[in-house]
Amino acid sequence: MAHFASIEERVDAFNEQLSLFTKGLTGTVEQQKKMGKKSAILKENIKESLKNEPFVDLETALRAVQTALAEIEREREKAITTRMQGSVLGKLNEMDELVKRPVLLAAKDLKSCRKKVEREKKKATVNEKAVLDARKGLGDSQQAFYNKMPAFEQTRVEDVKTLLTEYCNSLLYYHCKSIEQLTIALSALGKVDSTKAKKMMDKAIKKQKLLDR
Repeated sequence: MAHFASIEERVDAFNEQLSLFTKGLTGTVEQQKKMGKKSAILKENIKESLKNEPFVDLETALRAVQTALAEIEREREKAITTRMQGSVLGKLNEMDELVKRPVLLAAKDLKSCRKKVEREKKKATVNEKAVLDARKGLGDSQQAFYNKMPAFEQTRVEDVKTLLTEYCNSLLYYHCKSIEQLTIALSALGKVDSTKAKKMMDKAIKKQKLLDR
């Protein structure tokens, strides 16, 4: 658990945390889009390969794999590319606007007021009234900042929880659907008997030899 010397440091820490989440989750969604394109190419390659497959059982299995890949890509589009664009990346944008921005403005105002006090105190001719006014402004700004922090902390924690829960649920849904489809494909592949293919090739060779006489 991180420890902070001041409450203000929590704002900077959240800014960094949100930046890391945004970079990582955006990258993940983009990578899934790329994976979807690669998988679509594989599906088409398998479909094309069917034209060159003489063994009917393997042909059936290849069709099952092709179908599984097509279904998996539909689920990827539904659960990740589309759903995450709205629920995950959309949530990040919402957090940036509604959680980060208000407290960041309050923190910046507090820093600005603190600097103003220091400037007034360091002037060659110190104006005591100006110093008092600056200190009053600092006190008001500090109180406004502290008033925002409890709600900020609750919202921050709840939103991070919601964000990552949605991300995990979307991935879990996609992987469960992938497992369903791949299980069907594996079942079809499991029925492919290479010894049967060998026997069929033996018969084809014998037939060919008769034709070659």
